[in-house]
Amino acid sequence: MASCGDTLLYIRKRLIAAGCDAPEMEADILLALTLGVSRSRLLAMRSTSMPNDQLAKLEALLARRVTHEPLAYVTGSMEFYGRSFDVEPGVLIPRVDTEVIVDATLEVARAHPNPVLRILDLGVGSGCILLTLLAELPKATGVGVDLSPLCLKVCSRNAEKLVVQSRVALREGNWFEPLTGDEAFDLIVSNPPYVAEKDRESLQPEVRDHEPPTALFANDDGLEHYRPILSGAKARLQANGAVILEVGFDQSKAVSDTARHLGFEVETRRDTAGIERVVIARMRG
Repeated sequence: MASCGDTLLYIRKRLIAAGCDAPEMEADILLALTLGVSRSRLLAMRSTSMPNDQLAKLEALLARRVTHEPLAYVTGSMEFYGRSFDVEPGVLIPRVDTEVIVDATLEVARAHPNPVLRILDLGVGSGCILLTLLAELPKATGVGVDLSPLCLKVCSRNAEKLVVQSRVALREGNWFEPLTGDEAFDLIVSNPPYVAEKDRESLQPEVRDHEPPTALFANDDGLEHYRPILSGAKARLQANGAVILEVGFDQSKAVSDTARHLGFEVETRRDTAGIERVVIARMRG
């Protein structure tokens, strides 16, 4: 019977052969998940025999990862802004880059004259943006919109995990369509699909072949969703309202120009790599 230490080496070799980026870390994660222990606990278990009844479970997880299924789908979760979010195939995986839109929105929110903010998230996905904002802003309420029933189901589950379910409403539909009457918001946030179709083949297989294309791709330049979001936002923003958008690495100027043309005052924020990743469009007056 192999030890846990030997099993770790076996997993690493399989991951290296498959070309996975971080085989040592991923081996720890997969074995810890199989055994139901923390990664830190594995260190003390290296000489422990690997239970035979867990080998089939491990092989099933490993078989998924070596075909470049994203690790977050294999494990069923992804950390974002210090919190764990459920994810599954069909739901866009939260990215570290997207934490910048949370930082920017919190900056706007904390300077806002209204202490009880209402936030709209267009394309809510797993809920990583909206639910994080609600967790950080305990007086705020939110509405999350998504075309995907699966995303709304996962988002609802994450709202319960973060204990913000009483302050969020989820609606199925495209952008502003599910909103009723004269509903208005202090802040509108969105991380819309913005990868240009021409860049599809350059993406990592984990992204290109496994994540939902409807959450990733947007015509030939990646910009198709920004104008309808900004145009529609004008009718849904309260006084002192703002739209906060995540953009691709070369899209900040085009999106900013669109916002200015529509009458917004514009600022941008950079990510940790120095790329302009967020456009903040404020209502004038």
